[in-house]
Amino acid sequence: MEIYFRDKGPAEVVSAITNSLGGRNLGQIMQIRLAGEDIHVTIKKVGTSNLEFSHSQDGGGHRWELSKEKLALSHRPFKGEIIAKLTRLITQLGGEVV
Repeated sequence: MEIYFRDKGPAEVVSAITNSLGGRNLGQIMQIRLAGEDIHVTIKKVGTSNLEFSHSQDGGGHRWELSKEKLALSHRPFKGEIIAKLTRLITQLGGEVV
């Protein structure tokens, strides 16, 4: 999974995602933070899962590639659903998911 934003930097992306998650159920169980320019996602509900996205410059934009994934056993059946929701959110914010 890769995330690409042409017009937003790392801090803007994390801030926009965090603000968008604020009123959603997913926002209650998901925490997104910046580690340098990498994005770390933590999901806590009946177990803890961690996703790490490594940052790279891509032309005039920013790209993050899923570099590390540690899923709680209880989250594995819902992986596709969570990725789909995250993909919709990123697309709504002007990003692309590959």
